[in-house]
Amino acid sequence: MTCAVLASVGLGIAPATAAPVAPEDRVVAPEPSTVVKHDYALNYSMLEMAMEPHVVDEDVVSKILGATPGPVHRRVDGVWFSSPTAPAEADRLAAQGRALVGPGTPILVGDGDSRNVCTVTAAGRDAGDRLIALTAGHCGGVGAPVRSMDAKEAGVIGSVQRVDATFDYAVLVLHGNAVPTSTYGDTRVASVGDLPKAGEIACKQGIATGRTCGPTWVQGAPGSAADPHVSTQICAAPGDSGAPVFVGDRLVAMVMGADSAPACLTPLQGPVFAPTIVTSVRAQIDDMNLHGGPGGGFRLA
Repeated sequence: MTCAVLASVGLGIAPATAAPVAPEDRVVAPEPSTVVKHDYALNYSMLEMAMEPHVVDEDVVSKILGATPGPVHRRVDGVWFSSPTAPAEADRLAAQGRALVGPGTPILVGDGDSRNVCTVTAAGRDAGDRLIALTAGHCGGVGAPVRSMDAKEAGVIGSVQRVDATFDYAVLVLHGNAVPTSTYGDTRVASVGDLPKAGEIACKQGIATGRTCGPTWVQGAPGSAADPHVSTQICAAPGDSGAPVFVGDRLVAMVMGADSAPACLTPLQGPVFAPTIVTSVRAQIDDMNLHGGPGGGFRLA
């Protein structure tokens, strides 16, 4: 890793600390990632563009930049990929005022000027039988409300209840109007596995750039707390923070961001973008289990 922060984590210099838990009446401002120099949360005030129904561009320039002959679904400003749309099951539940939440669900975390677009890594339950979802820790501070971009009708579906800076994850405690799932659209995670090995191809599903795959450049110790980060050439952009990284149906990591520019903003870039840093989900779950509370004993839906 080239980032000084990543190097210090890999050497065990940055000790794990207990993840803060949100008090009932207080929202804590989100902190920038300490894992990467450029996190891929996207501060967003354009609520109507982000939520379903969203902007659809059919002009020639949008189609060229999106490398598609069809309409370009614009849900993340500044990114020229055609964003994934809500799966049919999510639409069905949204009509009932409920939100399907699983790997790849696009979310808005926070309110007003502190609202960020991110992506859910996975959803399930914890040892306390709470409904839980995971995303990147820099997406929002403890107490921040969470909404699904695919279920505007559902309103607030939960809140951030734990944030850990060392492993950069956030635990979202979901409300009863959220339906956790291991399958969201064509993305399914059946188990949690080790970080991919150097040279191994992994894929991710995020709201900004959709499904993209690429090789792993640097291998960390498999899922260990000593080195939970790995560098990949998986295309990602702001909005993809928290996106699940998987090999087959095995969940191995979540997207954090990059240590330099440029991000992957259009398919026309090909492989010409800064390597994407991802963090081991297994190491994050181990940390949640160590501290207990919301998220402790997490298991996939």
